[in-house]
Amino acid sequence: MASSAQLGEKEKAVVEEMLNEAKKYLLKNNDINNARQITAMVVGAIRRSFGQRMRKYKEHNWIGSFMARLPEFINGGDGAVFAHKGSKGAVIYGLEQDASPRPLPWILAWSKPDTPGQPNRVYVEGGTLERILSKGWNEIEEDLDKSGTYSQNYDMSRCYNSC
Repeated sequence: MASSAQLGEKEKAVVEEMLNEAKKYLLKNNDINNARQITAMVVGAIRRSFGQRMRKYKEHNWIGSFMARLPEFINGGDGAVFAHKGSKGAVIYGLEQDASPRPLPWILAWSKPDTPGQPNRVYVEGGTLERILSKGWNEIEEDLDKSGTYSQNYDMSRCYNSC
């Protein structure tokens, strides 16, 4: 179950760094002019802080599309920036299937409606590879629609106790 909390100073610094990376991405790819013409767009950054490589397992668009292809792999210590116009989508990234101790993936889903007054939403969930990959996009969308502007997930019962 996702829960909400205030961002600490360390998390705020990470978010600020990710926003700066997203701005650089838009400028570098000359998408800033295109972005001004799009009514709803999400620019996000994914960072792998530890040594193992992550892979993309799935991506989905409910509304809109990615403006550039998501990387299949993110090496340890590296990151990836993406832009999604539309904008309601999701990605599933995680450690590779042969990762040790376990190939733990996570879901990142977002919604930025172009309708005035509608709230932006984000949803995250992590867990075992089998459980995360068995979730259908309809179930993920329902979880996203129930979430808020901040999301965090602790999967103590299914993962961390046995990792």
